[in-house]
Amino acid sequence: MLDGVLVLAGAALQLAALAALLQSDAATGATGAAGATGALLAYLGVQALAAALLAMPLRRQLSRHVRTPLRATLAYLFAAGALVPMGGLLVVLLGTTATPRPRALAMRGMACVALPEFVCAWQTGVARGPQDGGDDRDRLAGRLRPEAVNAAAADTRRLTALAALDAMPARSTSPLLLALLEDSVEDVRLLAYGMLDAAEQRLARQILQAQHRLHALAEDDRATRAAAHAHLAQLHWELVYQNLAQGDVRGFTIEQADRHAQAALQALSDAPGATTLYVRAADGSGVASPAAGLWQLRGRLALARRDPGAARAALQRATALGFPRERALPLLAEAAYLDGDFAAARVAMQSLRQAASPTVLPQLEPVLRYWTS
Repeated sequence: MLDGVLVLAGAALQLAALAALLQSDAATGATGAAGATGALLAYLGVQALAAALLAMPLRRQLSRHVRTPLRATLAYLFAAGALVPMGGLLVVLLGTTATPRPRALAMRGMACVALPEFVCAWQTGVARGPQDGGDDRDRLAGRLRPEAVNAAAADTRRLTALAALDAMPARSTSPLLLALLEDSVEDVRLLAYGMLDAAEQRLARQILQAQHRLHALAEDDRATRAAAHAHLAQLHWELVYQNLAQGDVRGFTIEQADRHAQAALQALSDAPGATTLYVRAADGSGVASPAAGLWQLRGRLALARRDPGAARAALQRATALGFPRERALPLLAEAAYLDGDFAAARVAMQSLRQAASPTVLPQLEPVLRYWTS
């Protein structure tokens, strides 16, 4: 209300001052120079008063980013109103209001989008503990994989399916994640890379910690050093088994795993009382040497580097030391197949079928049917 009164008063004073100045110009001849000077001074005084009345209400009409500082803004508005009658303040006001404000500039090029769809059914159904059924996890993984690779599906659903796969074993998901590194959707590529990198970094930290523990052991503590080397061999093998090591890094990792396995075997053979270092076999029958698992690991490493002859020798040594033969038969069959000895491969698979062991994986059933039919 006050601003409106001030604007009306200021505008009225400016109009009155301008009218008085025009009338004084018409009467200049009668009053002379003294009268003209007095009329000009009166006009300037009234104009200054009008500019002072208009400065404050017009300042409140300015945008926030040009309203401060207070004194400088008021002085500028007063000068514009006093020196340019009527038009000065009008030009200033129109110029400041027509300038795009920072918020308008920030919003330019932006658009409103709908909230993304959040799908939580898969995440709540992912098995995360050993108490959960393996069959349920396999069925869930079978549903998630096609959704994650389906380029026609919504990006949100693909990302949700891919995130849910993080609870699955890295061995079964890493081939899919490696394939998704070349996906056309950037978010899918980044999530797949992040999941692979997290799994690799987790194993890398464990390897580094195991190496520090190994270096801290005394040289004469053979049994403990054997266990440390065996642990390092298993960790390096996990990088290969989970498809986290690729290319030249894979070959180097296999070499490191085999080197630690050999060091563990050497430490076991040099340990005092090594003949007493026996534990009960995994299947409960007989006794197995701690070296049996290391020879089985060396056999798997030989298969990984495509050396079937060394693999067969290592696996046969493992079974001789008490490693469960049912668990070694699939590897022996693979080694025989790579070596071109198909008769030995058939014999190994027939022996596995006759054993009817509950440890046989469901994935081996089609292979067993092929070789034993």
